[in-house]
Amino acid sequence: MFWISKLTVTGSGKTPSVITFEKGLNLIHGPSNTGKTHIISCIDYVFGSSSLPFATNLGYDTVSLIINSDKGNVSIKRKINDKDVEVISQHSDIKTGKYALSGKQILGNVFLRLLGISEVPSVISSQEYKTQRLSWRNILHMCLVSEERIIRKQSVLLPDQRTGDTPTITTLTYLATGNDFKGVIPKEPLSIVKAKKDAVEHFIRNEIEQISERQRELHETEQQFDAMEFDNEVDK
Repeated sequence: MFWISKLTVTGSGKTPSVITFEKGLNLIHGPSNTGKTHIISCIDYVFGSSSLPFATNLGYDTVSLIINSDKGNVSIKRKINDKDVEVISQHSDIKTGKYALSGKQILGNVFLRLLGISEVPSVISSQEYKTQRLSWRNILHMCLVSEERIIRKQSVLLPDQRTGDTPTITTLTYLATGNDFKGVIPKEPLSIVKAKKDAVEHFIRNEIEQISERQRELHETEQQFDAMEFDNEVDK
């Protein structure tokens, strides 16, 4: 597991803004409009959010976190509107270097390794049992909870959008049991099931129509001959 020990916001010619944390419970309090929400927004930005944590005209342009873990500390620095994130690591499972928000070497995997997840598992993403790779964003909403979500009746473990319930529940299952869902066979979507059913029904109706038409033709042919003539035709 890991915990954040320091948050720093810097900019050219600006005095660095620094917040330090202790391991365990930390309380941040103060009057309205004094920057409490900005602290969460800055942490979320380093964690991979696309939302800027503050206005760019303030002169600050870089947000950094120092994260402590049992396997070594990790420093993560992200510039405003920069696609790459700088990681300096003393953690045995995390390499120092540039990480992207998407692609092969992605920032999310750094946080998964901080949780002890080195091999990224699969989780179920839909009611059809389709699977996807577990991502850090599947877990983040459970750890970083805004004040708006705290006062809701819905569990903070579930995401804002109900379409994310399935991957969230299967992610929780993986975290609790260590079992992933790589061997799960996806169900066919209802649209495909219905299309197959309609195709079978169409085939059967077509076969019945052909049999009925052939039966009618045979009946008409039979009526053209009396018994003797029919036998003669068969002999021929």
